[in-house]
Amino acid sequence: MNHAAPTPGLNDLSPTRRNQVLDAVSALETSDTPVSQFPALLDPGLRRCVQGCLDEAGRVLITSPRGGYTSGYADDVSDALVREEIGVLPAEERAVLALVLLYCVAAPRAQGRVHGQDWTEGEPLPIEQLKNRSQLLKGEVDGILRSLHQRRLIRRTHRGVLPGPQLARLTPAAARRLWDQLVLIAAPKSAMAQIVRGKLSRGLSEGGAAPPAVSLSRSTTGDSTENENARQDRT
Repeated sequence: MNHAAPTPGLNDLSPTRRNQVLDAVSALETSDTPVSQFPALLDPGLRRCVQGCLDEAGRVLITSPRGGYTSGYADDVSDALVREEIGVLPAEERAVLALVLLYCVAAPRAQGRVHGQDWTEGEPLPIEQLKNRSQLLKGEVDGILRSLHQRRLIRRTHRGVLPGPQLARLTPAAARRLWDQLVLIAAPKSAMAQIVRGKLSRGLSEGGAAPPAVSLSRSTTGDSTENENARQDRT
């Protein structure tokens, strides 16, 4: 029977290879974009050592849909942080972030205009449209957008706002939970929502709560695509 070689610890490595691992960990934790061209990420053995370093901090190595790697909280750590209400966004910030994710990524993806599983890729949402779709005062939205931008949860372009680089740090399970939540928010009566509810009722949803940065509920969004369509029908 073949056994995988044990993962080396930092103290088992030569100074050069130890520095390569630490350089990769630093890049993973600080870069706004996925990284790949580091010796410790290209070498499978050293990459396991990188993962070991991240594990000690409750973090995991995440393979980006765009190629390369980033890092994020392990699902069980995220769930524990949510239970302790550590790092959970205020309700108003969750509401605005939910609208950004809904109209920039989830709705275009459901309609076939955006492809892939990357939550940082989508269609820019003009800020004025965002304000009109929110139940918050327009001045409040401006302040919330500044806060979300500082947290790197959104980014600004000349055409509007998009999800920020922190959304690239979702684990695959967290990304699926986020999609499920947005389906329930945007189209609660749809066939897809029925599938999501069935999955949840059977306990098939992976993990518990969503990560602190994106834990959402219908009551905090103040809007949905169904509400938007209803408004358009009345005009």
